[in-house]
Amino acid sequence: MATIIVNGFEPALGKAAEALSLLKEAQEIISSQGAKVQVASLVRGGVPGTLSVVTEYEDTAAYGAGIDALNADEGMQKFLARAQATQAVKPVRSVDYFEIPGMETRHDDIAACSVMMASLFQIREGRQQESVERIQQWKSLVEKHGGRCRALQSMVSDPAFLTATVSYYDNFTEWGRIGQELNADPDWQTFGAEIRGKNASADFLRTTLMRVV
Repeated sequence: MATIIVNGFEPALGKAAEALSLLKEAQEIISSQGAKVQVASLVRGGVPGTLSVVTEYEDTAAYGAGIDALNADEGMQKFLARAQATQAVKPVRSVDYFEIPGMETRHDDIAACSVMMASLFQIREGRQQESVERIQQWKSLVEKHGGRCRALQSMVSDPAFLTATVSYYDNFTEWGRIGQELNADPDWQTFGAEIRGKNASADFLRTTLMRVV
């Protein structure tokens, strides 16, 4: 069951290219130690150009070992000092997730996708099982039309107990096509009304569209 870490960064004014270059360098360092890493730029649903580093480990044990390895890596420490000195990028948020059991998706199945759309929400008290069933329904519907999906539960976040559903697409053309098909699917319309209706089991916080860079 994969552990997925999302670190968000805001480029300084006029330093977007330098900020991206720094995060791509961090990607190389972390990847060299065995993690799977992607850098994504926000397109819609927030401040455009906000950057995220998405790091995946096999499980929480591998994640813990990865933290220790990075903290002991002299090259990483020198990089962090240099990156901070540039004042090109500012960390703005971090969340640690694990995949919801029973809905795992292999990294190999989404590694080549260049578009990600993530919805973030908090499950209401006492509605966990109901919400998980609805997440499974979401996954089935999106995958029926060709998307690939992951369902994640936070283990470290502020606010606590966040849930994220992430759909992956080869490109924006596919994202648009699948979105159009979903909007025309009666089952999707019924599902949408259900999760936003008076019997909603969760409160939605935001939906973001990102491009892997």
